Amino acid sequence: MLYVNLWKNLQLNTQYLTLNTFFCGKFSMNKPKLLLLLCLAVFGTGCGRAVNRSAERRVRDALPRLIGEAKSYKVSINNDPFKTISGSLSNVAIDGDDVLLSNGFLLDHLHLDLKGVSVDTGKGVVKSIRETRFRATVGKANLDEFLAGAQIPEETLRNTRVTLDQGFVTITGIRELIEFRVPLLNQNPVKVNVPFTLTGVLRVAGARRIAFDPKHLTVVGLLLAGKPLAFLTDRFERAVDLNALPFPVTLSDVQIRPNEMILSGVADVSGLLKK
Repeated sequence: MLYVNLWKNLQLNTQYLTLNTFFCGKFSMNKPKLLLLLCLAVFGTGCGRAVNRSAERRVRDALPRLIGEAKSYKVSINNDPFKTISGSLSNVAIDGDDVLLSNGFLLDHLHLDLKGVSVDTGKGVVKSIRETRFRATVGKANLDEFLAGAQIPEETLRNTRVTLDQGFVTITGIRELIEFRVPLLNQNPVKVNVPFTLTGVLRVAGARRIAFDPKHLTVVGLLLAGKPLAFLTDRFERAVDLNALPFPVTLSDVQIRPNEMILSGVADVSGLLKK
């Protein structure tokens, strides 16, 4: 019975300490530390994991409000429980699946790796985060859906599809043209379907943008100076514009793999965690 009561008291206290550790509340340090010491002495490392697990749950529950709606979020805190109570976290990993961005685009996966998180538990504020790395994964299916969702005035593009494979991006589709016949022969205009293909490589074009490299772009079925080509490249680039993320990032690398694109770099989430 003593063990049961001790465990219940620890759970109640760690709920408050982890909430405040991450989201700026206040708590008394002595009692949770004492309970943790007793629990570790009786039950072993399971109590330490309970502290971090409670902190993970608090962070996870706040992520839809802080980052955006998602199919699911997972938080992993790999840390000494005494340091967690004291507001010092060596490694916090956040993973989101199907994260909806503000521009309507759906990221297949978003990973944030926070190193050296320091919290002032007395004042209830995040003091510093030594480093945050991010990795955003974009899948072929979501790119297809985003590209198909818009049209050019006075132009018709159909069956637009994206292929991602070994460093190259290929966009294919059909451009519907109106061919005018000779009026004197009473011939009505007819529709002509012209297949098109553009293949290129991507480059980092700014802190939050990627772009097609014009030096490595092959186009068939579209005019190089025409509206359809400009529309398709701009639409693709805006789909993965990281300005839609709720925190500033500095993009450093873009990789094209079979059926997916991976963008990675450094993020600044300090302002986000203070909300």
